[in-house]
Amino acid sequence: MKVIITGGFGFLGLHLCKRILAVGELIGADESAHVVRKLVLFDAGSPPKDMPRDSRIEVRVGDITNADEVKSLVDEDGIVIFHLASVMSGQGEKDFDICWRVNVEGTRNLLEPCRGRHGCKFVFASSGACFGERSDGPETDTTKLLPHTSYGMTKACMELVINDFTRRGFVDGRVARLPTVIPRPEPNSGLPAAFSDILRQPLKGEPAVLRLKPDMKHAVCGFRVLVRNLIHLANLPAAAFAESIDRCMNMPSLSVTLQDLAESLLKIVKDPSKLGSITYEPDAELCGKLSTFHKNMDATRARALGLMCDSSAAAIAADFAAEYVDPLLLKPVVEIYEEPRHWLAFSNEHVRVFRVENPPGDTTLMHVHRVDSLYFFFTAAQVQGTKLHEEPKDDILSCGEVRYGDHGNCLLTHKIYNKGPPVMMCLDVELAGFQNAQTDGAAAKRPRTEAANLPTGLRLTKERPGARVHDLDLAAGTSWAGRIPFARALFVVHRGAHVRGELGDRLLKPGDVFFRDGPIDVKLEVLGKRRDVAIWVVELLYCLQIVGEKALRRGGIRLPAEFAMSAYTGTKCGGAQGGQLQVWEATSNNGGCSASTSSTITILSRTTTSPSSPPVQSPFLRDFPSDQEFLEGGVELSPTKADSTEDFLPLSTQPLAALDTDAALQHFWPSDLVSPKALFLDYDGTLREFESSPELAVPTSELMSLLQALNDRPDLRPHIISGRSSEFLEAHFGSLNAFTLIAEHGYHISPPVADGDCRSWKLWEHFGGDANHFTKHKNWKATLREAMSRLADQNPGSRVEEKQSSLVWHYRQLADEAAADTAVAKAFEDLEQLCKRERLQDINLTKGHKVLEASYRNVRKGLVMRRLCEEKALFGEPYSAVLAAGDDVSDETMFEAAPRDFLTIKARSGMVFLLDYASARIGRRRQHRCQLACSDTGGAEAISLAPGVLQVMSPGLTKLRVIMVAWHHPWEST
Repeated sequence: MKVIITGGFGFLGLHLCKRILAVGELIGADESAHVVRKLVLFDAGSPPKDMPRDSRIEVRVGDITNADEVKSLVDEDGIVIFHLASVMSGQGEKDFDICWRVNVEGTRNLLEPCRGRHGCKFVFASSGACFGERSDGPETDTTKLLPHTSYGMTKACMELVINDFTRRGFVDGRVARLPTVIPRPEPNSGLPAAFSDILRQPLKGEPAVLRLKPDMKHAVCGFRVLVRNLIHLANLPAAAFAESIDRCMNMPSLSVTLQDLAESLLKIVKDPSKLGSITYEPDAELCGKLSTFHKNMDATRARALGLMCDSSAAAIAADFAAEYVDPLLLKPVVEIYEEPRHWLAFSNEHVRVFRVENPPGDTTLMHVHRVDSLYFFFTAAQVQGTKLHEEPKDDILSCGEVRYGDHGNCLLTHKIYNKGPPVMMCLDVELAGFQNAQTDGAAAKRPRTEAANLPTGLRLTKERPGARVHDLDLAAGTSWAGRIPFARALFVVHRGAHVRGELGDRLLKPGDVFFRDGPIDVKLEVLGKRRDVAIWVVELLYCLQIVGEKALRRGGIRLPAEFAMSAYTGTKCGGAQGGQLQVWEATSNNGGCSASTSSTITILSRTTTSPSSPPVQSPFLRDFPSDQEFLEGGVELSPTKADSTEDFLPLSTQPLAALDTDAALQHFWPSDLVSPKALFLDYDGTLREFESSPELAVPTSELMSLLQALNDRPDLRPHIISGRSSEFLEAHFGSLNAFTLIAEHGYHISPPVADGDCRSWKLWEHFGGDANHFTKHKNWKATLREAMSRLADQNPGSRVEEKQSSLVWHYRQLADEAAADTAVAKAFEDLEQLCKRERLQDINLTKGHKVLEASYRNVRKGLVMRRLCEEKALFGEPYSAVLAAGDDVSDETMFEAAPRDFLTIKARSGMVFLLDYASARIGRRRQHRCQLACSDTGGAEAISLAPGVLQVMSPGLTKLRVIMVAWHHPWEST
């Protein structure tokens, strides 16, 4: 097969060239794969110095406005043409004639010789500049085109021409309406150049002076996903476009502002001080012209055909930094949605599906998996995996293989190099809604017991705590019907064909994904006689216990419940054969994770050598005594524990004397370690007793003296984590420069500052969340605000407080407690029903101390605390010990997220404290059994932490008064 890329010397042309050469084949008009034997790069000017050296490349320097010269390129049948050559928007506005000659006549010169050939595919790069004047809202494939620039006009003209050439059978045209591709490695004349400048210049340490407004919306994408999408578009069969003669479609993109891109830099770089400055000097004329370009491109049709979108702006920035600047600028580990080869394809409250494509010779960035995952492999490839701080290890992937990763217990931090030969393609299905009641590694595998009432043909092939995977194979020309009794099911297509039935009347492609609530009556008919169908049907399992922050859900691109995600169809994928999954089970005396994972697990359990001996090591050890690995086909699993009954040991009561010694307290709060210790302290009810009104509960002078003493301790890293607003925390605690202030349960975070510097506040997004989700969910407040305001009106003395991330109904001043309890119970039920009725799936309702709160679900104290600790460990600065103290339901998420080596203190009225150290648990929910009652004065005033001594103090008391301590260690057998 011969391939032509016009504009082949440019930024996109070279990346497209490299990817096609790496893949080695494309799909022809006969819908079969053809080896690429010649790739012609046609462009004006001199070839670049970084031109790939490959015998298949033919370099042609020429003028696309010369019809005879262009005609000589199209000299055989079955050519695939990628037409990227174009005059940019800025140059087009300055010189209409050259814009017309290149963009219109040059394209016509390339189309005409295709009429005399058979089976030529023509992929045309159009632009969102076509849109121009339009009504508000997303730009769809059918939005009327009224461009305000000559560049946009020429692109719109050629869209119509290519549609007509295709209708007449002159050529098989496919038009990709491109967003702005960012960042380009060099400055260019395009009107949206600022969206490249804001990433390129600061990453190079150079100032960026931008002529656009910082809040101006614009649709963008990264080069890697666009190159992939252009090849995918070329490989699609003509039947994929059968529903319409319109071959033009919007490419998937992110709608961002310059401010969004500036913030994305802060998320990926190791040292923000090395970034160049950013200055905004808006030009009114330029802003006016660019406002007619693409802002929010609706790519529903393209996504249904399997085209992908960048997972985040941070992924685009990280990809450019690694490819064009210096990989050492980046953080050592990025999140999965910041890794540019992981494309978020589907997301809801139950699962999050990433599509991963890695061409031969390509390596991902070092990234972290935090959630239990299923991996579905679609190609047979040889890869090399490298875990953080470890040597590379080879792995062989089989087409049709399914693996499970127990990352909720053992984080996986790694990078993957594809040794080839095909593209390494897999789906990473994160079980975001999975709440696992089993904590033992031994529970990671269950016996394969068939679920009741499975229809004939559905075979269980893999069972894990979070999911069961079943196979469904259908031969060409056959049909299948049955009732799938699963509450929630994910359909993943392994081999596809044209089908009719429950999944629609459509062409199924490898990697398509469909989510369904069940039970489901399914009927599928495989049309045609050439292709059979193989589908993985995944039953999503859930336990009844809520585990708090186990799932570590993140915000992402929201897609419809029914959504097809297509595979890269240019690779060969046979049936599952050879190299099947082989599992090596290992048992360790170690109660934590394996040596191979210890450097990547950022929150570790204390290790024990036997059930009868106490721990003698740091809770944050870098190395474990065992050198065994716990792998399932290269995916880390939690190791089998020596004592699987550890969590259910009966408690033994110890006298205070057993606790009130330096030696005993070393297990809780070690004083002989170099690494600092962290404090996470709630405010209301923990550091400060409640008052009749929240406004009255300001910090006392005694409390401020204590906090100042903690602030001056070089061995402590104190945090105040509260439901209070950022304004309140900064007003009262902003002077404590060593403190991290965390407002609204984690919505706003202010890191420590140098003495005398002003504080800054950042969204939780900077610590791993997704600020886009906060923006999208502003409307939920309008729905619930009215209902909660009615509650306040119906209950005089109560009131509604509105925070940025939540709405809070305070009923502390209601005189009749019995009536208040009845009102709260009914209000909670009514609000739950309202959320269901309005489909507010990401809103969490909680009852606290005389409050009822509606908040964004992912803003939880436990998730924030855990993430901050993990960030420190990933940068090689783990805390030697962590204490979390709180009193309310919101603080329970900290206790649930805390591993067994954290010291957690729960304060109750009457100075009752609950100490939880390796506490007994029901499932994974912590059962606080350790009680320390000190006084009946009400409310905790202070927690004093001497180097080796824990003291709980109340107002007016000069010494510790203790009634009882119930305390246990995991190594005790009684």
